[in-house]
Amino acid sequence: AIHHELSPSRSQSKGVLFEIRTGEGKSVVVMLMAAMQKLLFDSKVDVATSQTLLAEREAHETREFFSMVGVGEARYIDQDDKKEARRDCYRAAVIYSTAYSY
Repeated sequence: AIHHELSPSRSQSKGVLFEIRTGEGKSVVVMLMAAMQKLLFDSKVDVATSQTLLAEREAHETREFFSMVGVGEARYIDQDDKKEARRDCYRAAVIYSTAYSY
């Protein structure tokens, strides 16, 4: 399932929950929604998943797209990253990680 709040202010947002099955394009949907959030509201985007390999892969595979559409950099944060590395990652426009790495 994908939970997304497309609003400049969390207090104004009611949120949206989508259920997308395996192979139906969750990665593409998340990538497009992240780009919309950044471009429309100039806010940083956090993408959390339960799998480390998925977060790492998605951060790598979306970099070119985000750069092309003017979003900025996508980064992956690992729970084992040192404080300085984490600080550097948090400067990115889009952050991919697992829920327990934040």
